[in-house]
Amino acid sequence: MENKGKYLAFTEKNTTVNGEGGLSTGVSYLKELGVNYVQLLPVFDYVNDETDESNLSYDWGYSPLNYQVPEGLYATDPYDGNVRIREFKQMVQSLHEEQIGVVMNHKELKQMLIQLKEQGLREVVEANDMDKLMRLDCREDYGTICRTCSASGSECPKKKEKREQIRKGCIRLYEICEELSLSCSRAAWDTDEEGMWQEQYKGIDDWELQEPEDSYGNMAA
Repeated sequence: MENKGKYLAFTEKNTTVNGEGGLSTGVSYLKELGVNYVQLLPVFDYVNDETDESNLSYDWGYSPLNYQVPEGLYATDPYDGNVRIREFKQMVQSLHEEQIGVVMNHKELKQMLIQLKEQGLREVVEANDMDKLMRLDCREDYGTICRTCSASGSECPKKKEKREQIRKGCIRLYEICEELSLSCSRAAWDTDEEGMWQEQYKGIDDWELQEPEDSYGNMAA
């Protein structure tokens, strides 16, 4: 792919790993999976250095800055607001051409669930990353953020902020499902005896590849 990590990556057609014509990548791979909706998070502007592509310490949009302004990190020119808007529109248009819907926030999520319910959806599984159940122990593992942190005590304020933001998203999903009379269960994995994350497998995709027989689906509180 020529535009990996950019809005325009979604506009590339018939892409494969290393361009060798084997395994599909990008939108081609989504189509093979039968995906009909994608949720893009984050695509709205958040606190980060948009010009530094080597900065991988961003927090997936849990610190929004300018809501509904396209994030510049994914544009080919982060300095030009017109470019990020144009490329964002190209991305959405390209996905729609492939019959793939785009979800960007909770408002759109509700509309998507309404449509899926009309098509027979009855149960939703919340599978957000396990940051939702992470412990808040301060281990100074946030790099430069830790070096400038003025907080005292054993609790990490950055972890607390991140966990609370994820939990808010989970709760909002549960509320939407309740409003729509949809069953909603929580997927949790890699947990200790107290039900907290052990920090080995963050995403459900990594967990499933390692432990395919994991049991999940505890009803959401």
